[in-house]
Amino acid sequence: MAKNYQEVMRDDSHKEELEFEKLVPKSGFLAAYLKYTRRQESPSSYHFWVGATVLGAALQRKVWVSKGLYNIYPNLFTLLVAPTGKVRKTSAAKIGVNILRDFDWINTMADKTTPEALLEALMVGTKNVGNGGAETLAGDSTGFIVSYELSNFLSKQNYNSGMAELLTDLYDCPETFKYVTRGRKGILLKNVALQFLGCSTQDWLATSLPENVFGGGFMSRFIFMVKDHRDRSIPLPVEPDPEERVELIRMILAIRAQVSGRVLLSKDATDYFVDWYHTLEREPVYDQNLIGFVERKPDTVLKVALILAASVGDTEISEGTLHSAYRIVTWTQERMFKAFTHIDMTPRGALTAKIQDFIESKDGTATRRDVLNRFASRFPSGLRDLLEIENLMVESGNIELKQLSNTHGRPTTLYVLKEKKS
Repeated sequence: MAKNYQEVMRDDSHKEELEFEKLVPKSGFLAAYLKYTRRQESPSSYHFWVGATVLGAALQRKVWVSKGLYNIYPNLFTLLVAPTGKVRKTSAAKIGVNILRDFDWINTMADKTTPEALLEALMVGTKNVGNGGAETLAGDSTGFIVSYELSNFLSKQNYNSGMAELLTDLYDCPETFKYVTRGRKGILLKNVALQFLGCSTQDWLATSLPENVFGGGFMSRFIFMVKDHRDRSIPLPVEPDPEERVELIRMILAIRAQVSGRVLLSKDATDYFVDWYHTLEREPVYDQNLIGFVERKPDTVLKVALILAASVGDTEISEGTLHSAYRIVTWTQERMFKAFTHIDMTPRGALTAKIQDFIESKDGTATRRDVLNRFASRFPSGLRDLLEIENLMVESGNIELKQLSNTHGRPTTLYVLKEKKS
């Protein structure tokens, strides 16, 4: 029996995930985490980045790589991007957050907040202990922001209130950070380490963020892990083995005890990094929105290498670990442009993209009437407007038209989404 559109896309996604799984560690915490999540439908690429972000949150500022005038810490800003309900992005994020729920020294923060409230939460420090949390341990200003819907955290109002600028500054883990609230209250943070794990859709990124979102380096600090389809179908997922969760917690505690302080690159790793750094300017950028990410890629690779090394308890980054980090970041980067598919489009182009997404949601086929009814409010001139977009989709090779006869004698026009080429 011929496969339908969704089955073909799932097969393609499965091949893609098999390719990714060849890049990730085969031992250590991250390997155990991928095994722990295997019985759930979210792809391994999602689980890897969630696991890496979780481990970074647990490590806080305990380990770093020196870049001379500044240090690189294992903090990540990770964003899982997919159409609503299709790839189980929220489920993947919740599994990782659940691993940390027993660690009272991880300052997990609400996603509905203001810049002032975020800073006040960071002032709490690394840990609340004793008497129901009333006693505070002073020290590092660390936090883990979890936003299962980025729209809750980074609305246009919140973005324009200075949240993006604040996150940009805090991402770099400053030793001290001073801020004066609108009420003239002074806030002083010391030894900042901030993690971010969020979920969003391509459509929301395109329609709900300000036009200047890529200015100032804000978005260049995010890892966008983008998937359009999940690679496995598990109607009745099996509950994770509680003993495996206990083992993951034990491994995190062991890593914290074993790996601390400055982590050095081996001589071979240093040579590898220097050679690659000098070729970076020749690396192709397929989307102008990714220029900032490519410029920051060396630091991102070092962050991931630091997490990979810590995952297996290494106190030095080897050439192999650094190369693995580079390949993982590059694989992810090659798919990032999908997150910005609808950004910078004309209104007509954005509507065309939405129509193609709608056809895809209908298993790759939809009638002309389906589309006309779904987007009626967007077609002031009715069918004439749709026919213009229809011609654009056909000419661009994204769909083909089929005519189906029906009992009333008038043929039905069917839009068939063409299979995407990798």
